[in-house]
Amino acid sequence: MYQTNESSTIFINDIQLNESHLTYLLFFPLDLVRRYTLHYNTEEMMMTHNIPLMLIVNCLIALFISYISTRYLVKPLNDIIQNIVSLSKGHYLKPNQKPSLYREVEDRITDLSQQLQVTQYERQQMDTVREEWIANISHDIKTPLTSIRGNAEIMADMSYEMDLISRQKSAQTIIEKSDYIKNLVDDLNLSTRLKNKEFILNKKQVNLVSLLRHVIIEIMNDPKYENYNIQFSYDNEYIPLMLDELLMRRVFTNLMMNAITHNEESVLISIDIKDHTITLKDNGVGVCEEDLLHIFKRYYRGTNTKKPNVGSGLGLAIAYDIVKLHEGIISASSTRGNGLTITITL
Repeated sequence: MYQTNESSTIFINDIQLNESHLTYLLFFPLDLVRRYTLHYNTEEMMMTHNIPLMLIVNCLIALFISYISTRYLVKPLNDIIQNIVSLSKGHYLKPNQKPSLYREVEDRITDLSQQLQVTQYERQQMDTVREEWIANISHDIKTPLTSIRGNAEIMADMSYEMDLISRQKSAQTIIEKSDYIKNLVDDLNLSTRLKNKEFILNKKQVNLVSLLRHVIIEIMNDPKYENYNIQFSYDNEYIPLMLDELLMRRVFTNLMMNAITHNEESVLISIDIKDHTITLKDNGVGVCEEDLLHIFKRYYRGTNTKKPNVGSGLGLAIAYDIVKLHEGIISASSTRGNGLTITITL
């Protein structure tokens, strides 16, 4: 305890020393005595001394998090971006089996790459086929034009003596070759309009049996095809359908002419109608598997044609587009040497 007065401060206390109880008194002049109160917080002192260590630990933790983020989050994203850039430049990707946080995204990009690669291959194949088709069409047009010009020059040459029969033959040749070129141009025009969906169907109720019978008669009445054998069968004499008669007539004509063009005169062509399904079958040379995959594509000419450079290569493609325009189904089946079967369901 202590006591102060105006001149001094007195400290008094008791102590136990060697079994003796003592009391001591301390006197200090008042002007020499000061009182200071200190508050000491152990936790705060520990925090103050540990700040550098905590900063080091925090930096290490931040570096570790940055490494994990870069390796497992940022780098895969950069790889995905680079893959997309590569795809845009036409560089296709190989499947990546490494584990990744974005596995599903990478799988979709790989699938897209493979699909683009297939599409690019098909486009190149189609470009090749188109170039060959253009060359064939050019030849198909140039050949009859040469014949037309030759016969026309003979008929125009007044110094050249022609009897009436020769003149009629030359005129008939010009008419036939002109019709051939016209049919080629018509095929091109029709194919383009069908492809661009520019056709408006003129549907009306048509007897399917009568329609097919008339097409068969027209073909058989042509002297060029009178030796071909075409069989026609049906379950019902009257099968009414809502069709564009002119377009469907073109379908059946193209299919029958395809069977005639690609086979010998001894071929048997059979046409059968059951309900709304028409089956056209021949026992000719058939179609190989590769040709069958492209049989309804534009510009494609099969490899089994006995007559070189015959037709525009658009006949079956036109038939396919017209059937689809009627919301029908058309399919083909064949093996080499066993004929071709085409089935249409309307």
